[in-house]
Amino acid sequence: MQAPSQPIHAFPPQPATTAAAPSIRTVAVSLLADRVLAA
Repeated sequence: MQAPSQPIHAFPPQPATTAAAPSIRTVAVSLLADRVLAA
């Protein structure tokens, strides 16, 4: 899968704490999407 690897190369190396932020946002967006679909 080259798609997920491209953004990683595009952004400079970041600490683990900064890398955790996008994952949290992704989870939040997924939860919001689930609520919208459920509603």
